[in-house]
Amino acid sequence: MLLECLAARKDLELDLERVDEIDISILQMVSSAARDAARAGVALDITASPSVVAAARDAGFAGISGFPIQE
Repeated sequence: MLLECLAARKDLELDLERVDEIDISILQMVSSAARDAARAGVALDITASPSVVAAARDAGFAGISGFPIQE
């Protein structure tokens, strides 16, 4: 579904606010989707729980320019 929205150039909203645990592969997918969305001119809005933000920070994603999950 994520790929379909990107291909159709539809703005995306990803709600991770109720996520307690997240796998690094999902963080990689979010990072890749953010890059693809930026290239396509598509907005990617993510709402993340403190657990997701902490996992992104601990995995080193939070410091990546353009990564959509920030503290």
